[in-house]
Amino acid sequence: MTDLLRRIAERGTATPWMTAVRLGGRTVTYGELSQQLNGYRAVVGEQQLSDSAALAAALMSLLPEALLHAPAQTQAQWIADACMWLGRGLADDGQLPAAV
Repeated sequence: MTDLLRRIAERGTATPWMTAVRLGGRTVTYGELSQQLNGYRAVVGEQQLSDSAALAAALMSLLPEALLHAPAQTQAQWIADACMWLGRGLADDGQLPAAV
């Protein structure tokens, strides 16, 4: 998970306009994702939750309106799929992020 979060931060700084992931037809850039992640890190840190929770919250906040009304199971699958997509390539090193 550390490598994934580092990747998001680095790309959020170097190429903030670059597409990070598509969520239900909505394009999310590394800049948007990094900004949301940083905001949620402060909140989850206060609650003594993990960085995985911050990433899940950041992705949830970026879901398009149609997915916000989907069942929780559907939303969770979208978030898990997004984490797998964002972590692609990290699996080559045996560091695939755990599903959130």
